[in-house]
Amino acid sequence: MRRRSLLAGALTSLTAPRLHAQGTDRMTRIDFELPVAFQAMLTGKGGPVAWNVIDDPTAPAGSKVLAQTSTDATDYRFPLAVFEQPVLQDLDVVVRFKPVAGEVDRAAGLVIRLTDRNNYYVVRANALEDNVRLYKVTNGDRRQFAGVSAKVPSGKWQELRLKVQGSRFEVFFEGKSLYTANDATITGGGRTQDCTAVAVYGGPFYSVVEDSTVGGNVEIRGLHSCWLGVIRNHVGGTVRLIGNRFGDPDAMEIVTNHIGGNLACFNNNPAAQVGDSMGQANVVAGQKRGECKTA
Repeated sequence: MRRRSLLAGALTSLTAPRLHAQGTDRMTRIDFELPVAFQAMLTGKGGPVAWNVIDDPTAPAGSKVLAQTSTDATDYRFPLAVFEQPVLQDLDVVVRFKPVAGEVDRAAGLVIRLTDRNNYYVVRANALEDNVRLYKVTNGDRRQFAGVSAKVPSGKWQELRLKVQGSRFEVFFEGKSLYTANDATITGGGRTQDCTAVAVYGGPFYSVVEDSTVGGNVEIRGLHSCWLGVIRNHVGGTVRLIGNRFGDPDAMEIVTNHIGGNLACFNNNPAAQVGDSMGQANVVAGQKRGECKTA
């Protein structure tokens, strides 16, 4: 799975990010004008994370933006919004953001190679400190390994970009390359995450639940897009796929999963199948129901 996340401090807004896979022509753009599946996470301390899609007529790419609206003043608190997009080790990703408020922190950034809420790389632009810094987070401990001073004004939309190839990182701000750095602590695309449950409704054009450990149930309902993959997961509960519609005849691939409950598929078009993922049949402790009887 290609997975990455956004990071924002108190009262920060973000427009649709763009991601380009290094070495390919593949580009992904998250558009908040449509329903987007993401999971809120928190590194550090404090109360619940609060991400909301709100209207901002000043936004440079559509009026719908993602805003971190919690006013929790706990120190060492880093809210994450993790998007379920097709997990890249090498990438070129861009986000536009607007710092709005916050006395302890007022920052936004990009997270890559995330394996869980305590292990990833992050580049942050901080409006309170006027700097753009690159960190690695391992076991919840954040350590800076590159950065520069740069004016990051509040109340203004700005662009932050991170380009990663192997152990080489390059950080851009407002279209200008700020610095390069090297680190090889975290490799691979990341993403071995423990969840209690997963639910997806609506969703982006390409949706994936892949290489995850989910303690509870997985339900994907009413997804209208181009492709869905549920691949190589360990699910403690039941997997339900209901009323999903896709444009490609082999676009619903449900393969190589270990499922502790049932696998139930109803009213999907096309029906679930192995497709071209070269996967194996699902191992299901319960029953295979509906269209998934042969999956």
